[in-house]
Amino acid sequence: MGQLQALVGNTTADELHDLQPLFARGLWIFGPEYEAVDFSSNRKMCSLIRTLLAGSNKPIEDSRRPDLVALPDRSIGLYSADSYDDDGEVCGVRKVLVVELKQGGFQLTVDELRQGEDYAQALRGAKHVQKSTEILVYVLGEGLKDGAEEVRKVGDFTKILPMRYEMVLKRAH
Repeated sequence: MGQLQALVGNTTADELHDLQPLFARGLWIFGPEYEAVDFSSNRKMCSLIRTLLAGSNKPIEDSRRPDLVALPDRSIGLYSADSYDDDGEVCGVRKVLVVELKQGGFQLTVDELRQGEDYAQALRGAKHVQKSTEILVYVLGEGLKDGAEEVRKVGDFTKILPMRYEMVLKRAH
């Protein structure tokens, strides 16, 4: 936790190589259910988000981290858990967790929360998930500007959760 505390307020921290790997190993910070082995990085979904963002912000290609989407001011990790039928066979995706880390010192606005909605919409539109798949998008930054404090619910199965790094660290403690 000390390592995270030192990095989240640092405007020169490299979220791709410094922050995102720490969060990937500590998904339990977002809740006990994410400790389970069934939540894993989803490269196919990352590829879709990378394509979505290619028009406006050129993602940074990093062959060492194909499981993350990196841009100059943020990085995005996508993790999913399978759903199973009555026979114990995989039948789809039960839940998707998207963790978007903004650069140290970044103040979240409503625009960043709307980007989270775009990610969820792209996943649903590309049929990577079912209509009933729960999608949680955590957008993390140093602070929250007016209008960016509220959890946004989109339909019955999508939530965009803005959160200050400080709060995430308190939850982890």
